[in-house]
Amino acid sequence: LGIIILFIVTGWWVMTSPVAADISLSLHEAKILLAGGQYGKDFFEINPPLYLYLYMPPIIASQFSSLNLFITFQLYILLLIAGSLYLCRRLTLSSRKSPQAIVRDPPLRLQNNNILLLTLAFILLILPTTIAFGQREHLLLIFTLPYLFLLAKRLENSKINPFFACFIGIIAGLGFAIKPFFCLSFALLEIYYLSHKRKWLAWLRPEVVALGSVILTYLMVIWVFHQGYFNNVMPLALRLYYQGFAENWLSVCCLPGFVTVVICAILYLVTRNYDT
Repeated sequence: LGIIILFIVTGWWVMTSPVAADISLSLHEAKILLAGGQYGKDFFEINPPLYLYLYMPPIIASQFSSLNLFITFQLYILLLIAGSLYLCRRLTLSSRKSPQAIVRDPPLRLQNNNILLLTLAFILLILPTTIAFGQREHLLLIFTLPYLFLLAKRLENSKINPFFACFIGIIAGLGFAIKPFFCLSFALLEIYYLSHKRKWLAWLRPEVVALGSVILTYLMVIWVFHQGYFNNVMPLALRLYYQGFAENWLSVCCLPGFVTVVICAILYLVTRNYDT
């Protein structure tokens, strides 16, 4: 009931608020790309084209319906969030407790799962403002959250259906490949997993193979179909992008996001020896 209320509130909120300029521009660029436009010729965009591909379904849907494009886009993002929460729910149904403990104390386990899912719904629905709703960072979280829960289950040595794991890997690949530096999160997660398992071949899992295949396929698509990105956009971006957003280390360390990450790291170090 709480999750349904969050969906209703968020749906009303985003559909009655002005659309962010970045979203509007991205949808416009996606329409140009869908019509056969080329990077550096018909439009100029710093980011690679994957997020434009992810924006195409609501554009296509709006062309075959009477719905406004922006409303279709908001419904599309809400649908993605619902799918992500469903996958997370499937991955949280099991527990590290023994079968006897689960049978003995099922209400507590169910309550903890419900609280966790309600928290995830709050993060995906309420925390993004109308400016961040549907942005690339928001899509990253939507697509990769199931992968994080799958990784947690791997650390618990839980058995996972390989086809289900591949599906989650494909979805996570779409999230991590939206921006090049998003892949750093994936690399750090896998380094942590390898250090925990202490096996060099621990990375050889269905979800990782599927994720890597998505990224390699995506790179091939860019190379074959978007030469304008390599020839026109990337040289200019490498020369000017960093200078436009550069900050000194003191400013970076004072950012709320950086402070939050430091607090999370400290809490992890303090609680990692406790069996939760």
